[in-house]
Formats: sequence, structure tokens, C-alpha cells
Amino acid sequence: MPQIPTFPHQVGMHCSSTSVQNVLRYDGIDLSEAMVFGLGSGLGFFYIFDLAASPTHVFNGRSANLEGNFYQHIGQPLKWEKRWNPQTMAAVLANGRPILAQSDIFYLPYYQPAVHFIGHGIVITGIDLDAQTADIADIADDALLTVSLANLQAALQDERPPLLRPYHWTQTPHLTTINIIPENLITAILATCSYMLTPPSPQEGLPAMQQMAYSLPHWHEMDD
Repeated sequence: MPQIPTFPHQVGMHCSSTSVQNVLRYDGIDLSEAMVFGLGSGLGFFYIFDLAASPTHVFNGRSANLEGNFYQHIGQPLKWEKRWNPQTMAAVLANGRPILAQSDIFYLPYYQPAVHFIGHGIVITGIDLDAQTADIADIADDALLTVSLANLQAALQDERPPLLRPYHWTQTPHLTTINIIPENLITAILATCSYMLTPPSPQEGLPAMQQMAYSLPHWHEMDD
């Protein structure tokens, strides 16, 4: 079974910044979760209203691509796979690299009661193709959690733009050190401000906050 031995999983405050921080810790790099969140331009906002979904109203105070932003801002851009391929995942793990992924916790059975919460960051640390299971590092627990590959696929394949795209999983680059300079921090801060003020869609950033404020008094009218 390909797996990351002794993955240093520690539960933090935010799913995606915790995931990145733990991967860095695995590589021997000690970086605070706050610095990961900041370099990842993690501060953002989403508001999604969809009558065909439940909950019909979804909001979240994070950026869509914290993990990708972090690695981009330190000069190590990620490549999201955007496909389901457990054989490739197993090969990545066999080479000693943890896998970052974004998920919908509805399909992760250790979250109860089941509810759709999208864009949730996890680290895949093991794949057993024979047993059809995967090991996951998640802020839900101090220990690694085991799920079926069917559950993992369902959690990764869900699509709820702009916050979650199908199969956002990626091999993490092997880093031996990070040289953070003021320009990295400035770039991250400017990216955060730009994202909030001029987001790529009206469902994000300041426009999303304004829409939510306008719609909130009517939420009680929804069946869910």
C-alpha cells in the first residue's frame, strides 16, 4: 500500500492552511499556519445561491485557491490534475509526495450529520488499490482517517463553481527550504485586495458580500 510514513498531521484552525502547513512540516520546514494563510491570500468571500442545491444559500470566508496561491507566491506553482486516477495517486504517494486536495465533506463519512460543505482542504497520505481505501489527514481528527476510494472520488468530483471544481488534487513539490522575502508578502497582500475588490465572478469578494447582505432578510422564506 503506497503511503506517506509518519505524516506529521497536526490539527490547525483552517482546513487548507493546515493541509499546506503539514505538508511543509513533512518536508522539514517550520512555517506558521498564519503565514501559510497569508501567503496563500486565504482571506476571501463566497456567496452562492442555488435553488437546485441544499443548502440553497452557501457562504464562506476564504479564497478558492489558497493552496495554489501559496505555492504560486513562493515560486512553486501547482498543477491541479482535474481527473480521477487512483493509480496515479498511488504512484505519487509511492514516490514520497503527499497529495493536496479540495473536497465536499458530504461524501466523507466521518462528518456527521452529512451536509454539503465545499472547498474543504485535505491531504491524501495513503492509497490501497487492493482494499479500495484511502488515508486522509483532515482537521476533523488528530489521527489519519480511512475512507473508501468511492467516497473519496465522490468528495473530489463534486462541482460547485466558483468554490469547488472537479478533481482538484495535486502532487506537492518537494521543498527543502523557503526563502520568504518582503516582495512575497506584498504580492500576497495585493492579490488578496485585488481578489476582494475585483473578483473573477460576482459570487466572490466584495460583490458577494453585498449580495448576501441584500438577500439575508429573505433566507427564512426557503424550505431548507
